[in-house]
Amino acid sequence: LARATGMGWAAWTTTWLARWVPHPGLWPGSHIGRIWSGQAILSRYPLHHARRIPLPQPQTFTPLINAFYLHRAILQADVEWGGRTLRVFNAHLDAFSGENRHEQTERLSTLLERAPPASLLLGDLNAVPPEARVRAGFADEPWTDMSGDETIARLRSLPGWREVGGAHAPEWLTFPSTRPNRRLDYIFYGPGLRRLFARIERPDPPPSDHLPIRATFGLLPAARREV
Repeated sequence: LARATGMGWAAWTTTWLARWVPHPGLWPGSHIGRIWSGQAILSRYPLHHARRIPLPQPQTFTPLINAFYLHRAILQADVEWGGRTLRVFNAHLDAFSGENRHEQTERLSTLLERAPPASLLLGDLNAVPPEARVRAGFADEPWTDMSGDETIARLRSLPGWREVGGAHAPEWLTFPSTRPNRRLDYIFYGPGLRRLFARIERPDPPPSDHLPIRATFGLLPAARREV
């Protein structure tokens, strides 16, 4: 990806590495099989101090299930830009356990509360905003229920942090990419940044099951320059 996009620096971490995931069903031909996936930060500017911050696995899952389950994490890195530093948090929160997502959100919130003003949070947070009109029984996932989820409300409550996007406006829905019916993907930015531009990209065909968010920011007080 770094080579294809011309980015000179990259940091990544594995979040799911399994020789075989025996799900769903009993027949190996229907199984997910071998999995190796993770998260990455690509940058045109030097990256420093990249680190993996592990997130908890669901406590209600058995140890055997968790052995095959995702080992989710936050990828943190500092971007050196124009003599200044921008801290980036790349997060991918739990999609299947609301209780675990709540615990992960609290750990993420603690990091953001301690972060420098020039910081970004980006990622698939697997949560709809509190004002979403549909929070359960989605056509593509009728079993998903986010009725009591407070992930986005918690992040919105962080002092100084703001969210890119238009709440529940249709143009900000990101999933599924072929026919979006809910918003799962977000960018939050700290008080040391000023948003200059943001939109949801709609490539045809989409390269993922999620639509990407594109945004431009100015670093304060030197807001004339952009990242």
